Amino acid sequence: MMFISSSGHARDNYPDVEWGSQFFITTNVNVSSVHKLNKRQKKIVKNTYKQTEAKFFQYWDIDREKCRLGPLTIIIVKGHKELDSKKNFPNENTYADKPGEGGDIIFGRYYSYTNKLFIVPVNTGLYYWRANFSHEVVHYLFDECDIKFDSLEKEHVAIDMFLRDHRHLFY
Repeated sequence: MMFISSSGHARDNYPDVEWGSQFFITTNVNVSSVHKLNKRQKKIVKNTYKQTEAKFFQYWDIDREKCRLGPLTIIIVKGHKELDSKKNFPNENTYADKPGEGGDIIFGRYYSYTNKLFIVPVNTGLYYWRANFSHEVVHYLFDECDIKFDSLEKEHVAIDMFLRDHRHLFY
Protein backbone atom coordinates (compact mmCIF):
# COMPACT_ATOMS: atom_id res chain seq x y z
CA MET A 1 0.00 0.00 0.00
CA MET A 2 1.35 3.41 -0.92
CA PHE A 3 0.70 6.37 1.34
CA ILE A 4 0.08 9.75 -0.17
CA SER A 5 0.40 13.11 1.44
CA SER A 6 0.07 16.47 -0.16
CA SER A 7 1.50 19.87 0.54
CA GLY A 8 0.58 23.00 -1.22
CA HIS A 9 -0.52 26.56 -1.44
CA ALA A 10 -4.19 25.79 -2.08
CA ARG A 11 -6.89 26.57 0.40
CA ASP A 12 -9.25 24.11 1.98
CA ASN A 13 -13.03 24.21 2.34
CA TYR A 14 -13.08 22.16 5.52
CA PRO A 15 -16.40 22.88 7.22
CA ASP A 16 -16.84 24.49 10.60
CA VAL A 17 -17.57 21.72 13.07
CA GLU A 18 -18.12 21.38 16.78
CA TRP A 19 -14.73 20.31 18.09
CA GLY A 20 -14.44 17.32 20.41
CA SER A 21 -11.06 18.55 21.68
CA GLN A 22 -8.99 21.70 21.37
CA PHE A 23 -5.59 22.38 22.94
CA PHE A 24 -2.21 24.00 22.32
CA ILE A 25 1.06 22.12 21.88
CA THR A 26 3.07 25.35 22.03
CA THR A 27 1.92 28.95 21.97
CA ASN A 28 1.89 28.92 18.18
CA VAL A 29 0.61 25.36 17.54
CA ASN A 30 -3.11 24.83 18.05
CA VAL A 31 -4.84 21.44 17.74
CA SER A 32 -8.54 20.91 17.04
CA SER A 33 -10.00 17.42 16.80
CA VAL A 34 -13.40 16.36 15.57
CA HIS A 35 -13.20 13.47 18.05
CA LYS A 36 -12.78 13.93 21.79
CA LEU A 37 -9.21 12.91 22.57
CA ASN A 38 -8.28 11.19 25.80
CA LYS A 39 -5.13 12.08 27.80
CA ARG A 40 -3.08 9.38 26.07
CA GLN A 41 -4.02 10.60 22.60
CA LYS A 42 -3.27 14.23 23.49
CA LYS A 43 0.11 13.10 24.84
CA ILE A 44 0.85 11.24 21.57
CA VAL A 45 0.02 14.37 19.55
CA LYS A 46 2.14 16.64 21.74
CA ASN A 47 5.10 14.28 22.01
CA THR A 48 5.15 13.44 18.31
CA TYR A 49 5.09 17.12 17.37
CA LYS A 50 7.83 18.05 19.85
CA GLN A 51 10.03 15.09 18.86
CA THR A 52 9.61 15.86 15.17
CA GLU A 53 10.54 19.49 15.68
CA ALA A 54 13.58 18.71 17.85
CA LYS A 55 14.89 15.99 15.53
CA PHE A 56 14.25 18.17 12.45
CA PHE A 57 16.62 20.88 13.64
CA GLN A 58 19.24 18.33 14.69
CA TYR A 59 18.99 16.25 11.53
CA TRP A 60 19.44 19.11 9.10
CA ASP A 61 21.62 21.17 11.48
CA ILE A 62 19.36 24.19 11.20
CA ASP A 63 19.42 27.11 13.61
CA ARG A 64 15.87 27.28 14.97
CA GLU A 65 16.16 31.06 15.33
CA LYS A 66 16.50 31.43 11.54
CA CYS A 67 13.04 29.95 10.99
CA ARG A 68 9.87 31.99 11.34
CA LEU A 69 7.73 29.18 12.88
CA GLY A 70 4.47 30.99 12.39
CA PRO A 71 1.18 29.79 13.84
CA LEU A 72 0.20 26.26 12.85
CA THR A 73 -3.34 24.95 13.02
CA ILE A 74 -3.59 21.17 13.27
CA ILE A 75 -6.99 19.70 12.46
CA ILE A 76 -7.66 16.06 13.26
CA VAL A 77 -10.47 14.96 10.95
CA LYS A 78 -13.05 12.17 11.28
CA GLY A 79 -11.18 9.76 9.02
CA HIS A 80 -9.10 9.39 5.88
CA LYS A 81 -12.15 9.65 3.61
CA GLU A 82 -12.56 13.30 4.65
CA LEU A 83 -9.06 14.04 3.37
CA ASP A 84 -10.02 12.54 0.02
CA SER A 85 -12.98 14.86 -0.44
CA LYS A 86 -13.16 17.19 -3.43
CA LYS A 87 -15.75 19.13 -1.42
CA ASN A 88 -13.32 19.75 1.49
CA PHE A 89 -10.19 20.08 -0.69
CA PRO A 90 -11.39 21.18 -4.13
CA ASN A 91 -8.09 22.36 -5.59
CA GLU A 92 -6.07 19.25 -4.78
CA ASN A 93 -4.65 17.33 -7.70
CA THR A 94 -3.91 14.27 -5.55
CA TYR A 95 -6.69 12.05 -4.30
CA ALA A 96 -6.71 8.48 -3.12
CA ASP A 97 -7.38 5.74 -5.62
CA LYS A 98 -10.85 4.32 -5.93
CA PRO A 99 -11.23 0.85 -4.38
CA GLY A 100 -9.38 -1.72 -6.44
CA GLU A 101 -7.09 0.85 -8.09
CA GLY A 102 -4.07 0.49 -5.84
CA GLY A 103 -5.24 1.28 -2.35
CA ASP A 104 -3.59 4.69 -1.93
CA ILE A 105 -4.80 6.50 1.18
CA ILE A 106 -4.25 10.13 2.03
CA PHE A 107 -3.31 10.39 5.71
CA GLY A 108 -2.60 14.10 5.90
CA ARG A 109 -2.53 17.39 4.06
CA TYR A 110 -0.47 20.51 4.80
CA TYR A 111 -1.24 23.92 3.35
CA SER A 112 1.66 26.35 3.43
CA TYR A 113 -0.54 29.27 2.41
CA THR A 114 -2.65 29.03 5.57
CA ASN A 115 -0.33 26.96 7.82
CA LYS A 116 -3.04 24.36 8.29
CA LEU A 117 -2.24 20.70 8.75
CA PHE A 118 -5.02 18.13 8.39
CA ILE A 119 -4.40 14.65 9.77
CA VAL A 120 -6.35 11.44 10.31
CA PRO A 121 -7.51 10.50 13.83
CA VAL A 122 -4.98 9.44 16.44
CA ASN A 123 -5.32 5.74 15.70
CA THR A 124 -1.74 4.53 15.74
CA GLY A 125 -2.47 0.98 14.62
CA LEU A 126 -4.72 1.78 11.69
CA TYR A 127 -2.94 4.83 10.29
CA TYR A 128 0.77 4.55 11.25
CA TRP A 129 -0.18 7.80 12.89
CA ARG A 130 3.14 8.99 14.33
CA ALA A 131 4.96 8.65 11.01
CA ASN A 132 2.20 10.29 9.00
CA PHE A 133 1.79 13.16 11.45
CA SER A 134 5.55 13.69 11.56
CA HIS A 135 5.59 13.68 7.74
CA GLU A 136 3.14 16.60 7.64
CA VAL A 137 4.96 18.48 10.41
CA VAL A 138 8.21 18.25 8.42
CA HIS A 139 6.44 19.85 5.43
CA TYR A 140 5.50 22.72 7.75
CA LEU A 141 9.05 23.01 9.13
CA PHE A 142 10.60 23.04 5.64
CA ASP A 143 8.18 25.81 4.72
CA GLU A 144 8.82 27.85 7.86
CA CYS A 145 12.60 27.48 7.51
CA ASP A 146 12.37 28.47 3.82
CA ILE A 147 13.84 25.18 2.61
CA LYS A 148 12.86 24.65 -1.00
CA PHE A 149 13.08 21.58 -3.22
CA ASP A 150 12.98 21.28 -7.00
CA SER A 151 9.83 19.20 -6.71
CA LEU A 152 7.40 17.80 -4.18
CA GLU A 153 8.80 14.36 -5.02
CA LYS A 154 12.30 15.44 -3.87
CA GLU A 155 10.81 16.91 -0.70
CA HIS A 156 9.09 13.59 -0.03
CA VAL A 157 12.39 11.72 -0.53
CA ALA A 158 14.03 13.95 2.11
CA ILE A 159 11.11 13.42 4.50
CA ASP A 160 11.18 9.65 3.94
CA MET A 161 14.92 9.59 4.78
CA PHE A 162 14.25 11.59 7.96
CA LEU A 163 11.46 9.23 9.00
CA ARG A 164 13.54 6.14 8.19
CA ASP A 165 16.45 7.43 10.28
CA HIS A 166 14.07 8.11 13.18
CA ARG A 167 11.74 5.14 12.78
CA HIS A 168 12.26 4.25 16.45
CA LEU A 169 10.34 7.46 17.30
CA PHE A 170 7.82 7.55 14.49
CA TYR A 171 6.68 3.94 14.24
